[in-house]
Amino acid sequence: MNRETLRAGLFTLLAGSIPRNVRRISCAYYDDQPQRNALGLRVDPQPIEGRVVAITDEAFIVKTARTSFAAVDRELATRCPRRGRQGAGHALLPARLHRRTAGRAQTGELAG
Repeated sequence: MNRETLRAGLFTLLAGSIPRNVRRISCAYYDDQPQRNALGLRVDPQPIEGRVVAITDEAFIVKTARTSFAAVDRELATRCPRRGRQGAGHALLPARLHRRTAGRAQTGELAG
């Protein structure tokens, strides 16, 4: 998944899902690059839950809050839901991370 091309077309993809008075949105990317915290350490992503608002050839975008979105690489996801469907949190994580966080997500603990 190329983050630069996705970031360039993000407002076009999400035009119908963003309220008119919003000036800034946040988007988390779940792809083959490890996520890092402020100290530079690698962290496991938290499970996400929300509605799929856009699907591209490389990724699908999930609306997690009013102005928060998550872009998940389709090659690393365990399944790709249809647009407009509610997604289960740990089922949308990349496959290699799904095994580590599946037990914690079922017990109510957050991954990370």
